[in-house]
Amino acid sequence: MVLVDAGGCPITQKVRNIEKAGGQVAVIGDAWFDSLDDIFMEDVDGSGFSLTTPALLIDRNANEMLKTAL
Repeated sequence: MVLVDAGGCPITQKVRNIEKAGGQVAVIGDAWFDSLDDIFMEDVDGSGFSLTTPALLIDRNANEMLKTAL
């Protein structure tokens, strides 16, 4: 399982990078939104269909809590 912050590149690219590095689950931590109702995963380049690694987008609070725990 790999935890990374959102931003810098499309989420699909982050998941692809994690997949290529051997990660089995991608956890994308949002840094801006407190509520899951305000965030979504978007396939901006249309390549998301070829990903096989499961990905989960988590809100800011969960992201900070995981980082602190780790």
